[in-house]
Amino acid sequence: MKLNENVTKLLANSGIKQEGTLYLLAIYFELDVNCIPEVIQKRVNYLKIVQRDYDGDTFTLKWNEPLFDGEKPTQSHWEWVEDWRRLFKQVNPERDGTKKYCISRMKKFFAKFPNYRQEDVMISTRAYLGSVSSPQYCKKAHKFIFEGAGVNEYSLLLEWCERMKKVAKPNAFKKMGE
Repeated sequence: MKLNENVTKLLANSGIKQEGTLYLLAIYFELDVNCIPEVIQKRVNYLKIVQRDYDGDTFTLKWNEPLFDGEKPTQSHWEWVEDWRRLFKQVNPERDGTKKYCISRMKKFFAKFPNYRQEDVMISTRAYLGSVSSPQYCKKAHKFIFEGAGVNEYSLLLEWCERMKKVAKPNAFKKMGE
């Protein structure tokens, strides 16, 4: 993934290219931003590359300028989950799950299993849905990601990612940073 040139130019023109890039990456990947000095955070926020869009007590991120090349300005980098949910809806309209739960569980999935990426999830989900013999047996989208709790927690998504990793081309499932 290559950083958007417009973003790097905005940061460079403001004299905060490196620190600003770190701050934006932390926001994008939902990492702790406390290690970034507050003055840098304020200078980046002033550029309005990304903004918080509040809805009561909660907010979503609105990227006015995409962070990476090939992306479009979007409210959140989790918007792709909506397309992912539609895959389930195509099999069984009652199985697309709740958007809020899907995004929350997807965040948890990527936090627990950082070696898998969005593309891996899409490939694995399509394989799973292709194996469903009858729409009534299709798992709800959010339960496909994680089901149960504690020691009984189980991820069918992880199972399918691991299956697809074994049969996929060697470069199809790369670790982040490779």
